[in-house]
Amino acid sequence: MTHKTLKITLYNNWVVLYFLIFILIGFIIILIYLNFQSDFLFIFTILFLIQAIPAMYLYLEYWFQNKNEKYEIYADKLIKYKKNKKEQFDIEDIEQVIIFMSPSLYQNWYIHFFAIEQYHFARIYLKNGKKLIITCLLASRVDKALLNLKGIKIEKKKWLFNSIYTPESWY
Repeated sequence: MTHKTLKITLYNNWVVLYFLIFILIGFIIILIYLNFQSDFLFIFTILFLIQAIPAMYLYLEYWFQNKNEKYEIYADKLIKYKKNKKEQFDIEDIEQVIIFMSPSLYQNWYIHFFAIEQYHFARIYLKNGKKLIITCLLASRVDKALLNLKGIKIEKKKWLFNSIYTPESWY
């Protein structure tokens, strides 16, 4: 039986951080060209921090949510591993799956304007009242990874700043 394994990898980290790294390199190249003039240094530092602080917040939030976790997704079940504990959820145990993503990911655009646009996650609601959170640190595209689950309706919601702690009523 084929399955998809979701875990934190170097590639998934690269996917969420590449835009921020790209911005940093671009700013450094421009500053070198401008001989690190203090006015430009100040402006570019502020612009970079406007991009970096929200992105790093989401990165850390997602990291702490999914560290030491691994998921295996089959057509009829979902298996969660955390440390030495294994939990299996059959397709009948899943009530609903909602994926929270930026408008650019929702539209499948490859161009981003903000470093936070690559961050997205899925909230899996179980019939027993529990919720599972699968972030983009486990799968570069959570929506595509969860397509392995057959017979489950996956709802997508657009939101720019996809914090796992955002109240659900805001979406």
